[in-house]
Amino acid sequence: MKTEHLENGSIRKTLNLQIGLVVLSIGITVGILFLVFSFRLEKNDFQNSITLQTKHLSDTFTQQLWLFDLKTTQQLCDLAVDSPGIIGLRLSDQNKTPLVESGSFLKDSATRIEEALHYKDGTLVGYIEIAFINTAWKKHGLVIILVGCCMMLFIIAASFMLISSLLKRHLVVPLDNLQKDMLSLTSGEFKRSELTGQKTEIQNIIDKFNLMASALASREKLKQKAETALEKSQQELLSIFRIAPTGIGVVKDRVFYTVNEKLCGMTGYSQEELLGKNARMLYPTDEDFDHVGTEKYRQIREKGTGTVETRFKRKDGKILHILMSSTPLNPNDLASGVTFTALDITKRKNAENAVRESEEKYRSIMDSMDDAAYICSPEYRIEYMNPSMEKMIGHDGVGQCCYETIFGTDEICPDCVFDQVKQGRILKKELFNKKNNRTYHTSNSPITHPDASVSMLTVFRDITDIKQMEGIVQQAQKMEAIGTLAGGIAHDFNNILFPIIGFSEMLLDDIPDDDQSRASIKNIHKGALRAKELVQQILTFSRQEDNEVRLMKIQPILKEALKMIRSTVPSTIDIRQDIDPGCDPVKADPTQIHQIIMNLTTNAYHSMEADGGSMDVTLKQVELKKQDLVNPEMEAGSYACLTVRDTGVGMSKALTEKIFDPFFTTKKKGKGTGMGLSVVHGIVTGMGGEIQIRTKPGKGSEFILYFPIDKNAMNTSEIKPVEPIQGGTERILLVDDEKNIVEMEKLALERLGYHVTSHTNSIQALETYRAHPENFDLVITDFAMPKLPGDKLSVELKKITPDIPVLLCTGFSENISQEKAEKLGIKGFLLKPVVVKTLSKKIREVLDG
Repeated sequence: MKTEHLENGSIRKTLNLQIGLVVLSIGITVGILFLVFSFRLEKNDFQNSITLQTKHLSDTFTQQLWLFDLKTTQQLCDLAVDSPGIIGLRLSDQNKTPLVESGSFLKDSATRIEEALHYKDGTLVGYIEIAFINTAWKKHGLVIILVGCCMMLFIIAASFMLISSLLKRHLVVPLDNLQKDMLSLTSGEFKRSELTGQKTEIQNIIDKFNLMASALASREKLKQKAETALEKSQQELLSIFRIAPTGIGVVKDRVFYTVNEKLCGMTGYSQEELLGKNARMLYPTDEDFDHVGTEKYRQIREKGTGTVETRFKRKDGKILHILMSSTPLNPNDLASGVTFTALDITKRKNAENAVRESEEKYRSIMDSMDDAAYICSPEYRIEYMNPSMEKMIGHDGVGQCCYETIFGTDEICPDCVFDQVKQGRILKKELFNKKNNRTYHTSNSPITHPDASVSMLTVFRDITDIKQMEGIVQQAQKMEAIGTLAGGIAHDFNNILFPIIGFSEMLLDDIPDDDQSRASIKNIHKGALRAKELVQQILTFSRQEDNEVRLMKIQPILKEALKMIRSTVPSTIDIRQDIDPGCDPVKADPTQIHQIIMNLTTNAYHSMEADGGSMDVTLKQVELKKQDLVNPEMEAGSYACLTVRDTGVGMSKALTEKIFDPFFTTKKKGKGTGMGLSVVHGIVTGMGGEIQIRTKPGKGSEFILYFPIDKNAMNTSEIKPVEPIQGGTERILLVDDEKNIVEMEKLALERLGYHVTSHTNSIQALETYRAHPENFDLVITDFAMPKLPGDKLSVELKKITPDIPVLLCTGFSENISQEKAEKLGIKGFLLKPVVVKTLSKKIREVLDG
């Protein structure tokens, strides 16, 4: 018995020892496996938690970024960071530019997750970055290690206990209790099991149960937090829905399901009047309603959202312009509803209409302008040009470079003012366009666009004709200055000629006919008379003496004009003349006849200037019958026919029809103003005459002018009897500031029998007369004298003796004429130089009354 007992004891001991060793080995193995499994389970739970939270946060913030409500997003972000395991959260836009950030990303142990956020239709709305950390690691890991160690110790201790007791105590009873805890768990009580100290297998089950209970409790807590955040988010969205500045609503089958107060305010309807009603009530016409439905849903099907411009009709009948944007609640089911926003753009549309009307008005003004205008972009491209500009350049140049199409250059004009106009300046300038040889006055103004870029408006006013008129005026001023100069020269020259003519006349009277010096003196006298005629011609040419229509012969003026033109025409041009001395007089202004001759001969010279040639000038008297008349308005009769013929370049028929137009010219710039032939035509037709032109290109030109002969002068004899020089015995006071003239006149008058008292000082002459007025029968005075001119001397003399006759002489002056002299009571008026015969005759006319 003892041996059996010992054997049994030995078996129990061995069994216990083996069981103990096995249990110890199993315990150690189970403990290690328990730790590994528990740590891995902890890691998996942490990864699962990260996955769940990442998905939840991605879903939450995708909607927020789509709505772009950063304030609410920040609040949700702060709330998420407060959750266990999350230490940092960052939201960025599509370009990864941070928008919202909360918490910290600095811990190295943190796990970082970054995901792209896509809206329902796949649209990228931004990126989310989350930093997780396992905060429960230390606590759970220590618990797991302690539990594992306890399990190993417990298994080792339990190895010495009976298996039956072990099974009963650590298997059946714990399983019953665990079953009760599981029933509590299914009822929603997420409490950990209180069973401890059980066998490894049972303890693992208990631990797993506890882990499961903890995970469920944590998940429930997160769920409650998420639900709270969602409710808060919904409240905030509802608040935004109420206070949004645009109308917002939801429609199902185009029936209002939800609308905000802003939409009600816009349309004038209350929510009660809108909800449940078809959207057709807001549209003024069926066409507007159908268009929105068709276009909006087409865009939603193609792009996921729809935007369309339409009109709403308010309750009071006022029409609003609306910009409507829509998106479906469920992209896959449009019947679930569509959210829309309605933005009132009435003011913008009215402003656009006003701008459009302004632009149309501006364009209408620009299109109707006679002045050419265009608008140039900052890149020197033509953005607009009016019809006048198109006519100016011959085509529509919009889109082309201004310097190419308008000015015909390959680069920007050197005097371009665009840079100054961009600074806001308005510049006006004058320019010459080489492309069409026209002169323009331009106005350059800036046009500022909404994007701050500046275009330039340029208006061209053609001032070519004005510039030509300015040239004519300048020429007239030049001629006036020349005339003034000619007048001064004529005055001095006449004072020189006067004594030469007078002394030479007296010498001719004194010298016998057979004296050898008589021929020389006669030539001196003839030359002086020739010089006198030349001075008169200068005065006539410069228009410095009063001209009037009078009976005159053309021959002398024609000869003088040809002498003048001969001195200016090169020897390569031969001038031939055939002047009929028997041609009868015409009624004309000598100055105008001279002007006609100079214009025609000058034109002939210019046509032959390059290659030379010949100019034929003829004057003859012709008889024209009715069938011979050049112009039906002419009268049949005698005409002085002046012909100017050249062998120059000639003209075409088209040019011939234009040559009498004012300002028309075929000459190069600087050669003429285009007024010459128009003036000639006006003078000739004004006299009752006519101009006939014969010309061909390359064959020269022939101008034939017809001047009507004065019928009353045709039978007048040109031969007049020679009148003797008359003398007298009267007493004459002679006044002239030129000593030579005084000496010559005194000697000539004394030879005629007169008693002469002479003075070269008008003041002294006045004192002499004042002292003895009874000693003088006549006063002869020069006009232009220092201190006291002749007209004023005459006035002073008449104050002393009102009836004293005065004879006024002048070489030239703009300030005195025969009419003015008569108004001053001056009996006679003579122009220097005067021959003795004319002087004696005038003296007798004045003295004899």
